Amino acid sequence: MTSNAIALAATLVLGATAGDLLAHKLPGTQVTAGLALYLAQVVLLLVTARRFDRRCTHLLDPWQPTYARSGAGAADGRPGDAR
Repeated sequence: MTSNAIALAATLVLGATAGDLLAHKLPGTQVTAGLALYLAQVVLLLVTARRFDRRCTHLLDPWQPTYARSGAGAADGRPGDAR
């Protein structure tokens, strides 16, 4: 999140204050510095979104995988079961 905010802030500040700095073409290409900066920001956003997604799918409770593998369900010996 912080890295995305820093990249966005850098892009906005450079776009507002640098004048023609972002319009210069990179050596040997037709790509401008501004386009390269925007593409880098998109790549950074995708990488951090992927990292966030992977972290959200990890289980936080170390006992949960054991409970799920044991086949325990809604009526399998939980407290309050009326068997």
